[in-house]
Amino acid sequence: MPERSGKTAGVISAAKKITRKEQTDSLLQIGSISAIKRIVLTFQVAGIDPIVIITGYDSDIIERELCDYGVIFLYKENYEQYQLFHLAKLGLTYLQGKCDKVMFTPVDIPLFSPDTLRMMMECEEKAVSPSYQNIIGHPTLIASQISPSILAYQGEGGMPGALEELGISRRIIEVEDEGIIEDTELLEYKSELVRKHNSDILHPYLKLSLEKESLFFDAKMKLLLTLIQETNSVKSACKSMALSYSKAWNMLKVLEEAVQYRVITRQQGGSRGGKAELTPEGEHLLRKYELLENRVKEYTRDEFRRIFLEGKE
Repeated sequence: MPERSGKTAGVISAAKKITRKEQTDSLLQIGSISAIKRIVLTFQVAGIDPIVIITGYDSDIIERELCDYGVIFLYKENYEQYQLFHLAKLGLTYLQGKCDKVMFTPVDIPLFSPDTLRMMMECEEKAVSPSYQNIIGHPTLIASQISPSILAYQGEGGMPGALEELGISRRIIEVEDEGIIEDTELLEYKSELVRKHNSDILHPYLKLSLEKESLFFDAKMKLLLTLIQETNSVKSACKSMALSYSKAWNMLKVLEEAVQYRVITRQQGGSRGGKAELTPEGEHLLRKYELLENRVKEYTRDEFRRIFLEGKE
């Protein structure tokens, strides 16, 4: 399968209180893992990054479930009042200027395959949806260049209505992927589909860290610095990655002791936690780690395909 260009981010709507058998859709077990963890893994296998999760109901449980997966949490107050499209707009707002495309899905459709996502990401159209046996399903792919216009839409027609008002015709691609239309309510009858999805999400799991006598920089530190850079606040960064404020400062202390220079500047600000910015040295360190991580991931992905998947694709 050819390599795609551009960066695709993901948005998962997990805010609504929809229950199946006394569990929310987000936390319903699909196989041995939750529906939301399954979608995160599928996004990651397809190379989607960053991944934003819109939370509301059971937000604290969802954050504990995924705090080590490098995702970003956006909590929506009064989430009961909002339709799916309004939750999608929250993710689109956050991702403006951070990516070329956005893959959006509700949490109750957890079994689409990474190959379906890759096929969608290779399309050049501004809006793409998959179809299985002529039934349009999830997720939906939106080009970031039309996000501002979608965000300005105030009608009641949801994403289809916004695209129609913009005069944008969605590309519908037919896929052999039943997972795009199967919601969590029916999955107890779809054990074969779950087994197939488990095979689809086979992937190498790589942990990259910088260490001296002990670890001082890893993926969690990368996310913390990235969010500090975006929000100018350690407290806001912690909120978006389900990290305690005290632990974040301890991580930063360990990092600065290891590299022997200031990584962030602090300005006291009372109850708001003050203002924080990356120093030029901190920005340079972050860029070098990201470069190393991208190269290691690319090598690992290529070798995994050669060793495990050669002759199967």
